[in-house]
Amino acid sequence: VAQPLGDELIGMEDVLDDVVAPLAATAPVLVVVLDGMGWPTFTDVLERIETRGWDAYTDPDHHVTKPLVATLPTVTELSRTSLLCGTLRSGNKESERRAFTGHSRLIAASAADRPPQLFHKTDLRAGGLDAIPHDALDVISDDRNRVVGIVLNNIDERLKDVSQPVGGWGLDELTPLREILDAARIAGRA
Repeated sequence: VAQPLGDELIGMEDVLDDVVAPLAATAPVLVVVLDGMGWPTFTDVLERIETRGWDAYTDPDHHVTKPLVATLPTVTELSRTSLLCGTLRSGNKESERRAFTGHSRLIAASAADRPPQLFHKTDLRAGGLDAIPHDALDVISDDRNRVVGIVLNNIDERLKDVSQPVGGWGLDELTPLREILDAARIAGRA
């Protein structure tokens, strides 16, 4: 049974309503989900992203600075799905896509002819390789698309191998994140 988290925490299922939708009302947004990422990996990735000119965002209501509580258990079918659906639930990439693209507050922040879009790792492969298709890059780089989400499974897939990258997690290990961030910069995305 879900219990209220109180004002000091934010639940995974509240991120779309409390953070993404209000931000999308003022700027184009890119939601990046790195499936399987824990705190040590987060610090590796954050450092690499900051060296490319990206800064942490702080919203006026300070939702972003609140600790985020993942859905338990922290398996993809529950935690990632609850994040991308905006409600506590289980599901898969298809239910995530339907809920994300149909999320009422994300739609309200979007133009009628440019609804929210969500790309999973398989949508970000060209010819079976981790080379992002041009149509996905076009969507991300176009600021008329207010809300775009991407899900990368590089970390989750690597966890199954046990071995971690020797130099830590950087943009080379998270292909095609570098290209996605470059396209997001063109659109002025948060």
